[in-house]
Amino acid sequence: MITPVELRFYATPDYLETFAKSQRSGGVSIFDPQYPASIAPNYYYLYQDQYDYHYEALDHAEQVTERLRAQAIEALTNNVSTDELKVQSVINTLEYDINSNEARWLNSHISQGVQIFDFLENSQQSGEEFAKLAVSYWIINPNASVDFVEKIFNNLTGKALCIYNDIESLSTSFNNAIKKFEPEFPVAHLKFKMGDLGNTRATTDAPDGVNGNNTSPDYVITITLNNNSNKHRVDYRPNLMTVKTIAHEVIHAEMYRKLLSVLDNGGNISGVTRQDILDALDGNFPGMYDYFMRHKNWQHQQMATHYRDAIARIMQEYDTGYPVPNNQQPSQLYMDLAWEGLIYEKGTNAIYTWTNLLQPEKDRIKGVISSYIDNNKNENCN
Repeated sequence: MITPVELRFYATPDYLETFAKSQRSGGVSIFDPQYPASIAPNYYYLYQDQYDYHYEALDHAEQVTERLRAQAIEALTNNVSTDELKVQSVINTLEYDINSNEARWLNSHISQGVQIFDFLENSQQSGEEFAKLAVSYWIINPNASVDFVEKIFNNLTGKALCIYNDIESLSTSFNNAIKKFEPEFPVAHLKFKMGDLGNTRATTDAPDGVNGNNTSPDYVITITLNNNSNKHRVDYRPNLMTVKTIAHEVIHAEMYRKLLSVLDNGGNISGVTRQDILDALDGNFPGMYDYFMRHKNWQHQQMATHYRDAIARIMQEYDTGYPVPNNQQPSQLYMDLAWEGLIYEKGTNAIYTWTNLLQPEKDRIKGVISSYIDNNKNENCN
């Protein structure tokens, strides 16, 4: 189909094709250069008493064609929605980042395309990379949400999604942690999803560079919450303990984010050696360097020593609706519950912050955690 330059700025290819089919005479589109010649004989036979030569009929046909084209363009542009134009703009912007299948998907998913358009329009710096990730993610997860403000892919469902939304709306401490993944810190993005994790409550996966890996593609750190049928699933556990789990995993993600920020490895950890990590952390993140160098279970070692207070603050704010003042420590209940997931007592994984506690204190903390779960299990989130 041949179309004038004007039309290519106003309509999607599918819309143009449909329109052109309705604007044909004798099988030729009014935008085809041969259109005047195709209708000229009609004018010659209709008005042969006025035309001495065929070229006069052709001249008249050309004038009629210009008028019809102008009317058609006006009708077409009036019928094309603003949202369709926005989606076409997205496709043009991402021309070299998306394939033909992804472009077709955008043309048939106007709502998501408009969200990407608004994101690109409001980005203070180039947002094409995240926009491309959003298209790929939506094709695989059509019912998931994409947070273009905080650059988060969210495929949580049910109770997990309800709790996440509550934390995000209530907890300033949690939002401060999440902001590390916003556009000002473009080294990595967060993805939340559900999965059968056996006897594990949650996992955090760094991008591993595996081609076609939909769990953690390049530049995406994935947090998975357990949705199976055992006691470790979200639906069984108390809401507050799921808050703890999400905060715990976001801290893991933040550690990976810092690591990716100093590793020049294409947005993943594929092929990275222990020495590569030590060299990258040295002089950039001395705390992480120290823990990574001295401990096998280095993330949990650092979390137990330095981040348990942060987890407890998020939990207390969620539970009470009030943030903990900066000059105060969270209440003992939340400090105790924050130990869950950090109690490693044996071998090279042992957490020295925990093993250094006296046995009566360990027993007390374990009792608090166990009792709280037993008393609040199968809790709903509204």
